[in-house]
Amino acid sequence: MNYKYTREEIDQLIQRQLQENLKKGQVEATATLELEKLRVQLEDLKNNSGEEPKSEEKREKILSIDRLIKQLEKAIQYDDKIVESDIVSRLNEKNRNKQLAIESKRVINI
Repeated sequence: MNYKYTREEIDQLIQRQLQENLKKGQVEATATLELEKLRVQLEDLKNNSGEEPKSEEKREKILSIDRLIKQLEKAIQYDDKIVESDIVSRLNEKNRNKQLAIESKRVINI
């Protein structure tokens, strides 16, 4: 109950949760924010040369974060396409309804 999580443990938990959500096809509204956090974390790892004794572990972290970034970018793009497609579908439906109303008025006036 009194356990204090380290920053690294919190980052790992967030990454795991993000990976699970991506596997389920769920992209949350905060995905862009998480993407930016991952990019910053990746840059920090790449620029921090003080961890030479653990270079293999560091390399694995970099690869893992890089894969997660790519997955998240694809998911966000896919989600954006779905939203855009939905908007276009709604506009098309609205225009069809207007056209039907116009055609109905023409038929009544004839």
